[in-house]
Amino acid sequence: MKAEAQAGRMGHRLVAVVTTKGKGQGRNYRLATEEDMEAFRKAEKALQNLLQTPSPWAFGLSWVPEESVPTHDTRAFFVHLYGQTRWCDLFNPRQLLSLCTFGKWVREAYRQILRESGDDEFAKAVATYLAFGVDFMANRGQSVLCGWDASKETGRSVFAGHHLHMVWDYMETMPIGEALGSWCEALGYIIRYLTRESRIPQAGSAHLGSATSLPFPDKHFDAVIIDPPYADNVPYADLSDFFYVWLRRTVGDLYPEAFQWTLTPKDEEAVVNPARFGGGKKGEQIAQAHYQRLMQKSFEEIYRVLKPEGMAVVMFTHRSTEAWERLIQSLLDAGLYPTASFPVHTEMEASTHQRGKGAIQSTILMACRRRPENAPIGWYAQVRAEMEQVIPQRLKEFWDAGIRGADFFISAIGPSVGVFGRFRKVMRPDGREVSVGELLDEVRTIVTSFALERLGLSRLDEPTRFYVLYRWAYGGDELEFDEANKLAKSVGAELDRLQEQQRLIKRDDSVVTLLTFTERWQDKTCQGRWMHALENGAVAQLPEIDQLHIALGFWRRGETDMLAGFLRRAGIQDETHPFWQTAQAILEVEGLGTRNEGLGKGENLLPSNLREEVKALEQLLASKRNLLRQAASFAESEQPTLFQG
Repeated sequence: MKAEAQAGRMGHRLVAVVTTKGKGQGRNYRLATEEDMEAFRKAEKALQNLLQTPSPWAFGLSWVPEESVPTHDTRAFFVHLYGQTRWCDLFNPRQLLSLCTFGKWVREAYRQILRESGDDEFAKAVATYLAFGVDFMANRGQSVLCGWDASKETGRSVFAGHHLHMVWDYMETMPIGEALGSWCEALGYIIRYLTRESRIPQAGSAHLGSATSLPFPDKHFDAVIIDPPYADNVPYADLSDFFYVWLRRTVGDLYPEAFQWTLTPKDEEAVVNPARFGGGKKGEQIAQAHYQRLMQKSFEEIYRVLKPEGMAVVMFTHRSTEAWERLIQSLLDAGLYPTASFPVHTEMEASTHQRGKGAIQSTILMACRRRPENAPIGWYAQVRAEMEQVIPQRLKEFWDAGIRGADFFISAIGPSVGVFGRFRKVMRPDGREVSVGELLDEVRTIVTSFALERLGLSRLDEPTRFYVLYRWAYGGDELEFDEANKLAKSVGAELDRLQEQQRLIKRDDSVVTLLTFTERWQDKTCQGRWMHALENGAVAQLPEIDQLHIALGFWRRGETDMLAGFLRRAGIQDETHPFWQTAQAILEVEGLGTRNEGLGKGENLLPSNLREEVKALEQLLASKRNLLRQAASFAESEQPTLFQG
């Protein structure tokens, strides 16, 4: 498929036509007719004729955007693998004809308004908003990357996620009319936002420049509010070229300072993108250093332009403590530290960018002040004691506000930095400086202890604590090794032991996955260890997660006699046994994905293997009384051996 596409032999086939019923409620579907096919061919021919005429765009640009799509690995671009190496390849001929036609009339509208009003700024403003409408259409329904959501019977925008992926069955909307992705819908959006924003009495101004070199004097602002790039989350500049190539054609000459480049400038973009530096480990190291340098310079500029009593509000979200460490180190090195922080729910659970990735759903807002130049040195024991006092107080507020999982871990970062950030540096008694990474490790331990206590599971053994907290924070998602290792250390466990002996995790290069009961039952090492414990009367000494997974395996296989015998040997003889409390807690944390709001009917965020574990847990807990009665009726000599048959 890729080879055929790269050879230029991938085409388009119109399959079906979808129309609305009545006033837009419901859908009618019909197969494409020869008349529909002919309409598409006519558009294709009209585009070819158009391309033979002089382009109306500035800068001598071609009618359609022939500029190159990034072909290096940016962790977000995959269309070039299927021969879509130019931006115009992301649109079929009819879509290109549509966008060129609307873009041409946007330029004519500018000239007409200028003739009638004589007001260049007014004509420029109106034309700019109309140009946004062209970009809106490109994203909403005039691209081969617009998918079809069958469950909701509607289209998906190109940027339903922060990536450009191949779409095998795409939808194309009618640009004329009032339907999804139409010119009328685009204008409706623009007018609605202009109406809302025009109620604000203050006039603002926009400046094109770099955050590392602000065009303002020292100590000038009362407040600076920034939402910096989130490390390696999104390659913003590369993705923005999707819109840039059309804006440059429609209104680029009205803003020559902003559209002087063929594509958006990327060399000084503050993101972690190893592909720009050759990829691999070396590219990763250079990209991290590049990001750190630009963030540092940006925060130094904020410190410079901020009044002594001023406030800088920094928004950030990332589940990696390494990303947080770099951000905080940059803040502190620039002389800023947070005095207050607030987690704010900002991300959509149903977003294709978020779904199934254990992604953070909240953004942390940190209100920062300039640290006094004569800030004292803090001693580790003193700082640690203050964090143990301050952090749980804030965690209680976050818990009461309903913040859970990975968001709960990162919510503690702000209050902790508010403690140690007041000091010029934090020292140990032997004269060694404590790094930001070490302090964040202490924070994770404090959060872990608080969360386990709130879940009623402080008594758990280390492997079970790791299992519960992993599921609670990240569900069924993969974790980078470093993150998984830090989580293990926070509960007193060793990741290597969890992998090699416990067989609780699987590691693939730098990625760690937590295994379910079905995966562990298929593991020979697990079976051998469990059998050895059973034969030696040591079942009760197994970690609780092992006991629970053994029970779930018997239940799933329908071997209730084996299960009852196992419960007897493990000493699980009544409903008050901690085993059931652990099972209930894991069910609650694993079942979170089935209760997310904002999902379509029948949707479930849980992966299939985790859904199986949730279902087995529900059934096991519902049957515990019968199982306990059955276990009580077993004589010791009658109890079956593990894996018998």
